[in-house]
Amino acid sequence: MKFWKLISLRHKLIAIIMLTSTVALLLAVIGLSIHDIQTFRNTQTRELASLAQILGAHSTASLRFQDAQTGHELLQALKTDSRIVSAALYDNQGNLFSHYHRQRKGPEAFPRPPPESSAEFHHDDTIDLFRPVMANGEQIGTLYLQSDTNLLTERLRNYAIVSGIVFALSLLVSFLISARVQRTVSAPILHLAEIVNRVSKEQNFSIRVERDREDELGFLVNQFNVMLGQIQERDQALLRAHEELEAKVEERTRDLQHEIEVREKSENALRESEQRLQNVLDYATPLVYMKDLQRRFLLVNHQFVNLFGLSNDEVRGKTSEEIFNRGVLDQFFLKEEDIFQTGQSVETEELVIQNGSTETYLSVKFPLRDSNNEIYGLCALCTNITERKQFEIQLQQAKAAAEAANMAKSTFIANMSHEIRTPLNAILGYSQILQRDQRLDPEQRKAVETIISSGSNLLALISDILDISKIEAGRMELQPAPFSLDMLLDHLISMFKLRSEQKGLELKVTPLPQEKTVVFGDEAKLKQVLINLISNAIKFTHKGSICISVIPENNHFYKFEVVDTGQGIRPEDLQSIFEPFRQGDQGIKSGGTGLGLAIARKQVILLGSDLKVESEVGKGTRFEFTVKLPTPAQEVKPAQDMFRFVSRLQEGQHVTALVADDVEENREVLCRFLKSIGITTIEAEDGLEALQKTREHLPDIIFMDIRMPKMDGTRAIQEIIREFGNDRFKIVVITASALEHEIERFLQLGCHDIILKPFRTQEVFNSLKKLLNVTFEYHEEIKPEVEQKIPDDYSHFVVPEELLNNLRDAAEFYNITQLKKYLEDLEGDSRELATHLKSYIHTYDMEGILKILDQVQVEN
Repeated sequence: MKFWKLISLRHKLIAIIMLTSTVALLLAVIGLSIHDIQTFRNTQTRELASLAQILGAHSTASLRFQDAQTGHELLQALKTDSRIVSAALYDNQGNLFSHYHRQRKGPEAFPRPPPESSAEFHHDDTIDLFRPVMANGEQIGTLYLQSDTNLLTERLRNYAIVSGIVFALSLLVSFLISARVQRTVSAPILHLAEIVNRVSKEQNFSIRVERDREDELGFLVNQFNVMLGQIQERDQALLRAHEELEAKVEERTRDLQHEIEVREKSENALRESEQRLQNVLDYATPLVYMKDLQRRFLLVNHQFVNLFGLSNDEVRGKTSEEIFNRGVLDQFFLKEEDIFQTGQSVETEELVIQNGSTETYLSVKFPLRDSNNEIYGLCALCTNITERKQFEIQLQQAKAAAEAANMAKSTFIANMSHEIRTPLNAILGYSQILQRDQRLDPEQRKAVETIISSGSNLLALISDILDISKIEAGRMELQPAPFSLDMLLDHLISMFKLRSEQKGLELKVTPLPQEKTVVFGDEAKLKQVLINLISNAIKFTHKGSICISVIPENNHFYKFEVVDTGQGIRPEDLQSIFEPFRQGDQGIKSGGTGLGLAIARKQVILLGSDLKVESEVGKGTRFEFTVKLPTPAQEVKPAQDMFRFVSRLQEGQHVTALVADDVEENREVLCRFLKSIGITTIEAEDGLEALQKTREHLPDIIFMDIRMPKMDGTRAIQEIIREFGNDRFKIVVITASALEHEIERFLQLGCHDIILKPFRTQEVFNSLKKLLNVTFEYHEEIKPEVEQKIPDDYSHFVVPEELLNNLRDAAEFYNITQLKKYLEDLEGDSRELATHLKSYIHTYDMEGILKILDQVQVEN
């Protein structure tokens, strides 16, 4: 390129013209050569294909009849064609059938035929052609021809000689033409160069070049003249501008001095603003710091400096990694990368360990944005929440303590239930033994029944408290079984019909469709819920009706409603009536434990629903819930008390029973009962003695208490089963532990039945019949010879309405304490009424009391 810059413009023009002609000529020669070669190849391919078609048609007979000689003779005829180097016939399996080679090479010189027709040119100037040999539309072999390209080589040599001659003549002509033409371009340019040199030397910009043509050189001359004019005008303008510039420099100097003064004031104001911000941040409670995009500290407040023991100069302009160790970085300065990547604020808890103590900070970090909403840094506000965290830990500890206290309460209730059931076992046990005594007179029998009734009421109260304990401990479980809704409703009506009639209330039940009566669910819990709701409805309703509805819905759901026209519930009491031991004012006046609705709601929740209440004071209350009760596969039969009139074992049957209990009264009461029906009994005071007497006497059935000294019942049962097997003795656990999980544990031990204390004779009879398949003798029902008669007329007694209603409610719910209290409020002539009613209290005849109260007049 350096040589090209040194030569003259005339020589450059000549070289360009000749180079252009040479390139054009070369391109033409190359194009024609490529076209001729391609045309020659196509011609050669077509000629070989035609030859192959002719040879293939003549070789069908030799291939069909496997006549290799004929095929060989056919291929030898190709000697007359100087182009053919070699030829071959292949059968339809690709095997070489016959061949021909101009240089007499053997079969190894022939390639394997491809599966399809092909034509291929090789670098050694040969063409390979394969064509199938067809006969009647079927390929019977393949023909191979190889041809050389000597004709093409000769043709190219001739092209080269002709092209060389043409090329030389073309260069000569191009040189002559370019030498003549270049003068028309170089002469005006040289003239223009002389004018430029003159203007440069003389610095005379008024000189102009004469324009004598309209081509590009004429345009160049015209532009040169324009340039000279512009330079002339520029010189004049520069002179004027110089004069103006001097004036402006003086003016700008004055303005610059003013700007310096303004900037100094702005910088002072900025420093004051930063100092005010620093002062505000220093007195702020949170720890504050700001960083730029390179994570360098821009600003920190006094709390930051105090916490880490650093000065502002030690922090500003540096990154966290340059100042703090890895321990601080891993616990503080967290999630900063997330802010720059997402542009969102974050909130996190961070730790700082200083002087052996750990402090917790709640850090809020957010991006700083400029007027274009671009992030230029971040700011962090870190508040010390160590005390709050400690308070939260204390709250959690208090919660754990409360839960432990609640568990202790549940355990206490369960233990108290156990301890109360144990003496009740003796009370009710002896009472049931006395009740079976045929020698009792009616008065004695009535007293025994009173004892049983009182004990049963106490047991029901204990069961309510225990139900709350079970529910709170999460140990109450569903025990679904088939039952009849009609039978359940009939039982409820029979329970509450007399009580509602005594109060003058109408008890209505919505009948069920016949096909909807048998369902599958926990009848006991559903029954307890409805009893609680109906009892409350009767208790707080003094006129009108109570309606019980069971409405079938889709997918085996049933809606239960208990609607009364009673006094209603105040809105402020609606939230508390479902809490244990919580009662409204009317509930407190009427007595009770305050557990009924609490148990009912928790049992409804256990059934998969919720107990809802709607009430309006003075108009009544509606309780409702919806539970799923699918149709069972088996039929439900009504239960019958087949053991009510059992006298003793059937004649000829012998049963030996071992009774193991550490409480003498419990052993004695069960043994006396078993002996009364003809069973031989053996007593044991603890599990170890029970094990020894089992080995010694081999009883038919073992009644085993659980809580005993030396060896408890659990261990004794395990030892008996381990030694004698699971079915050698029938083992019945008789215990005061009524929690579901404990009952399940007893069954897993391998015992055959469980009876809860205080036991009922029917449960013992049922266990004997189920486990030992015994039969019993029965006696007729004993009816009292003299029944207590209610006097015909109590209408002359007059009692205030509120006191009369309280007496009725207390009698309805067998609340003896409240009943006695209300009787003390009777004054004057009504004291005689109190005396009459107290005689009924002694026999627990609440129905008799209610019949008397129905005759009493209300005081106006």
